[in-house]
Amino acid sequence: MKPENIPGFLVFSCITLLLGTSGYQLLSNSFHTLRISLQSSERLPTEGQIHNFRVRAETDAVSGVAHYYCQFSYIYVVEGIQYYFTFWQGHFTSSDQAEAQAQAKYSANHKIQIFYNPKKPGEATLTSGFDEGNLATCLIMFLTGILFFFGSILAFRWVVAWFVLGEPPVSGCYDPDIFFQRKWVQVPCNTF
Repeated sequence: MKPENIPGFLVFSCITLLLGTSGYQLLSNSFHTLRISLQSSERLPTEGQIHNFRVRAETDAVSGVAHYYCQFSYIYVVEGIQYYFTFWQGHFTSSDQAEAQAQAKYSANHKIQIFYNPKKPGEATLTSGFDEGNLATCLIMFLTGILFFFGSILAFRWVVAWFVLGEPPVSGCYDPDIFFQRKWVQVPCNTF
């Protein structure tokens, strides 16, 4: 490999690694979301009560724009033991908008139905079962993960070939054969 090609090789290697790890993470998250959704269908309902809420702000480090969300805390009791749980909701552009939404939906002492895990009563969700939103999320994460993960494997093949075999010939169409012949093999050019 020529010294002037090393920066390009390193950048392409990092991009390939980033895509592969992103794909793996998306695949992992899709299975985790699917598992949690399927397990939540076995959860039992009980009544909970909103304990309090507060508006929290986060500022985007790049754009400097603040986004607001509501943090709710609720309490529920299972077999005489009190459990405390917190969840976040919303994505608002102003603190007043977030607070108005929170007051309208979940004021303090508001009763809500929650679903707890009978094996681990400290685990609870606000919904039970597998809905269309979870299915769509799982499917999108899974397909994107497949694309990124296997796309990075195919791209990595070229990174390794570039490192092992050097640059491909300038004219014609070539495919790397790094395992058997250890050279660039000429292939028919596909024209679309």
